[in-house]
Amino acid sequence: MNQPLKQGLFFILAAVFIWASYGNAGQDIYWGMGYQSRDGRSPAILIDGPFVRQGDCSIRDSADIESLKGITRIAGSLLVCDSNLTDLKGLESLECIDGDLWIENNSYLTSLEGLDSLTVVKHLYIFDNAILPDLSGLDELKTVSGVVSIENNASLVSLSGLDSLVSAGYLGVVRNNTLNSLFMDSLCHVSDLFLIRANANLCTPLAHDLKDQVLNCPGGGIDGGILIDGNLECGD
Repeated sequence: MNQPLKQGLFFILAAVFIWASYGNAGQDIYWGMGYQSRDGRSPAILIDGPFVRQGDCSIRDSADIESLKGITRIAGSLLVCDSNLTDLKGLESLECIDGDLWIENNSYLTSLEGLDSLTVVKHLYIFDNAILPDLSGLDELKTVSGVVSIENNASLVSLSGLDSLVSAGYLGVVRNNTLNSLFMDSLCHVSDLFLIRANANLCTPLAHDLKDQVLNCPGGGIDGGILIDGNLECGD
């Protein structure tokens, strides 16, 4: 068999393998030097084959954001820690994180905009972000199979952005001293502990309203314990 024919056969077999492995699962496919998204998104930069990044990823600056542009799934965790970023624009293609989404100690972060396509993570940790006012940008997040922990965010006034969250494992909202509203209207099931504690400006009845919403949700409920204390005691 001559060399050009061998090369042509190799590329055909490689294309068939990629389609069988990823195409039928709804993954975006990279062909040669071009990219065609199955859902019509704009072309993006390919990193490591199909648009899945293997392993954990860390973001501290805009160059790290640039390295993840076009990625739809992280088969690991995403850590946004000690960054100089004000938002997360550039991650708009990201739909799924198999591990943790950890957002911690970002002194300049004012918005989670950029995570607008994210629908599923395993664990969500949002800690010690000094000027983050709400969680807008997580509006499409529906399922967190493990922990949702939101703690020590000094300027957080609302959980707006978690409006679409339907289910979580553990839910912990702790020591967010300016928090005064929850906005978790879709939450229907917590499979572990339900904890809302020590939020100095959050009226206790609002925490009980959310608890009752989950307990009364058809097919939902709280499977673990319930702890609501140390919040603001105010009238119904």
